[in-house]
Amino acid sequence: MTSLTPTRRSGPWTTATLLTGVLGLGVLSLGPTAVEAQSPRWEATLTGARIQYDSLAALNAPSVSGLLEWRGPELLARIGTGITGFQNAGWTAQGSGDVSRWLALSGAGGPVHLEVAGAANGSRHSSGFETYLVRGDLRLHARSPSFGGWVGAGVAQTQSSFDSTSVRGVVPNVGAWSRFGPVRLTLAYQAPEVLDRTYHEATTSLGYSGERLDLTTFAGWRRAPSGTTLPNEAWAGASAAVWLSGTAALVVSGGRYGPDVLQGLPGGEYVSVGFKLTRNRVRPAPESPARAPLLFSEEVATRGSIGFEVEGAETVEVAGDWNDWTPEPLARDRDDRWTLPAGLAPGIYRFNLRVDGTRWVVPDGVPSSDDGFGGEVGILIITEGS
Repeated sequence: MTSLTPTRRSGPWTTATLLTGVLGLGVLSLGPTAVEAQSPRWEATLTGARIQYDSLAALNAPSVSGLLEWRGPELLARIGTGITGFQNAGWTAQGSGDVSRWLALSGAGGPVHLEVAGAANGSRHSSGFETYLVRGDLRLHARSPSFGGWVGAGVAQTQSSFDSTSVRGVVPNVGAWSRFGPVRLTLAYQAPEVLDRTYHEATTSLGYSGERLDLTTFAGWRRAPSGTTLPNEAWAGASAAVWLSGTAALVVSGGRYGPDVLQGLPGGEYVSVGFKLTRNRVRPAPESPARAPLLFSEEVATRGSIGFEVEGAETVEVAGDWNDWTPEPLARDRDDRWTLPAGLAPGIYRFNLRVDGTRWVVPDGVPSSDDGFGGEVGILIITEGS
């Protein structure tokens, strides 16, 4: 690959990539044990978009896409696919996948984690144009319930019909985030090195999640090295999901995205409207008021007398640090509480309850912490003695 100058053949793939990102497609899990411990969530989305590529005429582009996701305290994995049609320009089919595994370095519930992540995506246009990208990342995170940050690096390899040879890139990155109730702010910087040239990118996003509205805004800036055909570039956009019910939403988005320096694809402007159906809505967890630790004595744990009320549940399972996050069924006691297994040893545990085989919850009254994926896990402390 000798040039980053966009050509017309790159347009359809860029649109597919954009829509894939906007709709949240992605991922192939490599951790079957951890994945099986989670209840999968699915999404199906129908979207209509209008895209104005750099130096090209605007195109109308309807698309349909699907997503399957597993989400847990230590793992996030997704796999998705979609097909996009273009006004007088054929169609593109795409698939993508990624997985992130979190390893605690400071003990269960500690603030320091190592993230090992991998991603892959590919597409094929009806003209025969193909492209793919694979990437691996290693990131070190430090976080609390309200703020955190990371530093890491990734290695990516891409290839397309532009050239028979593949392109490799190294992507060091650093970032920070903060959450204030339903609002989350993220700042990030990365410096991808492609064909012995280093690009500098800064991005920011601001998200809000309310009862009926999810809103995300983003902006970015890239400084290109001398000797390339790409200018310095800025972009920004926003998307909103208006939830008509707990499983259906109207999604509207628009803005500008920058060229892809790894794959040599052009930027453009877009606006889209879609309708999304999902099994379970996922939303960033609002910051909870501080609560005292949930304490139980070793004697109570030995008797199996630790229980929680879960209103309207037919079945409840528990997954936590003590059982490698493998769900096990709970039984009701005489007070209609779902009781944990007897014999938990003294210690600090993270756990979640799965209700009716579909949704994960932290029981009412239980203190919680950020699980790293926009959700929460409950915290349970067993003290020594009676």
